[in-house]
Amino acid sequence: MGYSGLFEDTFTPFGHGTLTVGGTQYGTEATITATSSGTYTGIEEYAMHLPTNYHMAELECYLQCAVASSVAGTVLSKWQASDDGTSWDDISGVTTSTAAVSTEYVDQPAVLGICSTGTYLAMRANPLYLRLAICPTSTVMTPSAKTKGTSYVVARYWIA
Repeated sequence: MGYSGLFEDTFTPFGHGTLTVGGTQYGTEATITATSSGTYTGIEEYAMHLPTNYHMAELECYLQCAVASSVAGTVLSKWQASDDGTSWDDISGVTTSTAAVSTEYVDQPAVLGICSTGTYLAMRANPLYLRLAICPTSTVMTPSAKTKGTSYVVARYWIA
């Protein structure tokens, strides 16, 4: 069986909202209701459609977001990926953000790297799903987040 050359598709799925005064582009703000602390909720999700019969060589990510809370406190965030859009593998570590002022958005460090396969991310499904998830650390806060327009994903694959 022969293989064709390596293909590369770049996706810029997040942060297509209006520009800030400083020139940064964010996606639409999404807010969750904290019913219990320690529970992650997906904020923004993207389905990456790839060609039929693709074989993933690598998935490179540069993902960034900003988070805030209804009260001063700590919000946890992480990026996840999935083959089915229901069961998720973490593709980043947990980032802890402490907002000094309740409505202040805090930019998170970018997640940059090559994703590895996992229990729910075998990288064989089509589409592949990416999402930002946040978690309150208190039941009295209402955390919110928005994705940053500089985020991108590069899929490198071949077709058999």
